[in-house]
Amino acid sequence: CEKENIKLKLSKCVFAQTKISFLGYEIEQGTVSPNNANIETIKKLQPPTNVKELQRFLGSVNVYNKFIPQYAKLRYPLNQLLKKDVKFNWTNECQDAFDKLKETLTTKPVLNLYNPDVTCHVFVDASQKSVGAVLKQPDASDILHPIAYHSRTLRDYEKNYAITELECLAIVDALDKFYYYLHGQKFVIHTDHAALVWLKNVKKLKR
Repeated sequence: CEKENIKLKLSKCVFAQTKISFLGYEIEQGTVSPNNANIETIKKLQPPTNVKELQRFLGSVNVYNKFIPQYAKLRYPLNQLLKKDVKFNWTNECQDAFDKLKETLTTKPVLNLYNPDVTCHVFVDASQKSVGAVLKQPDASDILHPIAYHSRTLRDYEKNYAITELECLAIVDALDKFYYYLHGQKFVIHTDHAALVWLKNVKKLKR
């Protein structure tokens, strides 16, 4: 600290803690989870009655999107209400999406902290609406635990892709999202789309 001219205030420092709260997260014993206070706030939110309230809800949830599997797919019905010139109509589908997003967070999802000395496994999936992935690492018993989730809705031109192209897009998108975890490391990609298996046998890809 002295070398870099970094100053610490003793009253704001804690030492020898088994659990800490930091920037909206709780970190303990190699895991990270959303802060309890923030989750309680989200839990109390009522269904939105207009676009501004919906934006406020999605903003609160989006902070923790890496904890939510298939996040983009879940919030897809809500995204439609944010489009220009679309009348705000809170349907049963919107209510289901709202409830599922809240439920996922209020059940206290937990992610393991990344370990650079352990092999990463990237699981990918694609649909006609979104692509998604989950980054996992094994523990000492070889049981895989999630490190982070990622998903996004398809862009308009991507909706014209064939299923094989979508599955390939999911891989490319995941590698881009998890770049800082995977760069310079050996990792395993998992896909349930057999048509992509040939990629592992290609010695040189042509551009």
